[in-house]
Amino acid sequence: TMLYEKNCTPQSARDRLGAFLFKGEVVLPIEIKLFGQFNEETKKAQLAWEMKGLTEAVAKDAYLVIFRKRPEDEFFRHLKSVSVHDAHTVDNGLRPGEEAQYEMRLRTNEGRFSPYSNRVMIVNTEKVEGMNGE
Repeated sequence: TMLYEKNCTPQSARDRLGAFLFKGEVVLPIEIKLFGQFNEETKKAQLAWEMKGLTEAVAKDAYLVIFRKRPEDEFFRHLKSVSVHDAHTVDNGLRPGEEAQYEMRLRTNEGRFSPYSNRVMIVNTEKVEGMNGE
């Protein structure tokens, strides 16, 4: 019912409910700057990021969660999770002619999280083949 009453995404509802299970800082003071582009050679969406404020104490128990929103999606969906020690990844699922928005955040195993990063839009510039192979 939280999804309907508060008009929030499933992830947002989990974040809100999870906030009650531990003491201390819920939102970590970590800033994530996200960058993205479509690589013409590999035909993949590339994402890279920079983080400020990540400490070793947090890093040992944390991971990064990347979300994608296609035009037909109502909200951002989990794309993948990667190590906090990674600085880039790719999305193999961006279809020819498709555009998608991306955002990410850091999460810890105990449920703490960073604010969401900025959002980036990536467009797959490959031409969409028509029914006649055009």
